[in-house]
Amino acid sequence: MKKVRAFVLILVLCLPFSAFAGDRRMERMLHRMELSQEQRDQIEEIDAAARGTQFTLGEELQRARDDLHAALSDPEVEEAKLRELHAVILENRTAAMRLRFDKMLQIRNVLNDDQKRQFQRHMRRHREFLMERWRAKEKKMGKRAKRLKQNKE
Repeated sequence: MKKVRAFVLILVLCLPFSAFAGDRRMERMLHRMELSQEQRDQIEEIDAAARGTQFTLGEELQRARDDLHAALSDPEVEEAKLRELHAVILENRTAAMRLRFDKMLQIRNVLNDDQKRQFQRHMRRHREFLMERWRAKEKKMGKRAKRLKQNKE
């Protein structure tokens, strides 16, 4: 039953834009906490207030990516234009990250002290997971580079 509920939760919470992938992780973590109905209502209000902006930013980011990919495949487009299109993508990503961070701070203010400690532990575990994944990827890339170098010789 828990697996089914978790699967449904993941499906429901999935947003089509990777800039907001952290929101899904936060939703899952909050789901595991023992929140009061009042806290759930406050968090839903925070989420609803950010939802429209998130959607708009996601659409703008996708449009900017599409524009850049189209421009990159056109040999006539000058480097300055490509840099301008890339800057739009970076601006949209930054805005999305800022929105997500602000939302996280607002949600954090709704939590009691014990829940904040749970939140902190979760964030620390997630960071450790990311660092381990990064190290494994780096190690794999190092082995691949060695093999390529040996094959060239």
